[in-house]
Amino acid sequence: MRKRVPETVDKKLRALCQQIDAYVQIVPTMRRRPRARDFFDIYSLLENPTTTVDLCVSEHLPLLHAVFNAKKVPLSFLRHLGADREFHRQGFSAMRDTVSPSVKLETFDFYFDYVMAQIARIIAQGVEKE
Repeated sequence: MRKRVPETVDKKLRALCQQIDAYVQIVPTMRRRPRARDFFDIYSLLENPTTTVDLCVSEHLPLLHAVFNAKKVPLSFLRHLGADREFHRQGFSAMRDTVSPSVKLETFDFYFDYVMAQIARIIAQGVEKE
């Protein structure tokens, strides 16, 4: 499971980037949909005490590139996710209904801001230049 966490997170980041309006220029059949669950899942995966994952280690960056390239998603789209906060917020109430009552659920903004902080760390590594 541990090896799959970075790839799963990368795929969720890619899926979020696929919701950006500019992705329709790459894949005209794409229809945007809110993905609030991905923000929650990314937080849950990265903060799980049984795994230690750092998305900013140099060994991770080739995987990130490969995951994004597989669907022709430019890594530069990571910079644009912040503009879609309200779009993704639309799906949070439906997502909340699917989470176990035993899970202490935070606000959408908590998960969104957490993911944006992770993205800022990735961008700081110069990932778009590789």
